[in-house]
Amino acid sequence: MNKTVREWQAYWSKKSDAEHRHNTKYWKDLYSKELMIFFPDRVQNSLELGCGNGDLIKPLLYKFSNYIGTDFSITMLRKFKNKNLNGNLICSDASNLPFKDGLFDYVFSNGVCQYMDKTLLKNNLLLVNKLLIKGGKYFIGNIPDKQLRNFYYANALRGDIDFSLKNMLKSEMYRCYRKYINKKIDYNWFTRRFISLLANECGFSCKTFSSISYEYRFHSLLEKEH
Repeated sequence: MNKTVREWQAYWSKKSDAEHRHNTKYWKDLYSKELMIFFPDRVQNSLELGCGNGDLIKPLLYKFSNYIGTDFSITMLRKFKNKNLNGNLICSDASNLPFKDGLFDYVFSNGVCQYMDKTLLKNNLLLVNKLLIKGGKYFIGNIPDKQLRNFYYANALRGDIDFSLKNMLKSEMYRCYRKYINKKIDYNWFTRRFISLLANECGFSCKTFSSISYEYRFHSLLEKEH
C-alpha cells in the first residue's frame, strides 16, 4: 500500500464525519443538489469512490439502478450502513478496486482527489478507465484549485472573513513547513490544465466546472474515449 494511502487511512480510521465546512442538513441538501447537476438521469451501474458515511448520497440514490460505495474507513462505512440506504458497500481505497473491467457506466468521487498525489491520481484514472464501459463517465468532484490556493489562504474568496495578505503568507509558510520540514501529509492541489492533460493521457476527454459550494475548488467530468 502506498505511504500516502496508509497515512490518510490512519487519519480517517476513527472518524465518522466527513468534516464539511458546514455540517447542517440545509447545506448538505444544497451540496447534494449541486452534485446532482453532473449525474445522468438514470445510471445502470454506478461506483462511488470515498463514499464516507453516506451523508450526501441519499438524495441521489434514486438515479442508480445499482450502487456500490467504497471507502477505506471502516468507521465511515459502519455509519453509512446504519442509515439503511440501498446499495453495496466495500472497504477499499480508490487506487485498488476489486472489480472486473467494463462493469460500470458511471463512477464518481467527491472531495477525494485531494488525498492523491500525482502518481496515485494517474493510477486511479487508469484503473477507472478499465472499469468503465466505452462512453462511461467519471465525475471527480471538488478538486482544490492550485491557481486559487493563495487567494484561499488570504481569505480573498469569501465574504464572511476579511482579506489578509499576512494570513496568506503565514499559511503558505506553514504549508511548506509541513511538507518539507515536518513531513506531514497535506492536501494536494491541482490546476485544471493538469487534470485535463492527465485525463487525456489516460484515455478520457475532460471538462471542468467551478464548484458552487466551495469557492476554491472545481469539478471535472471525464468521458472514456478508449
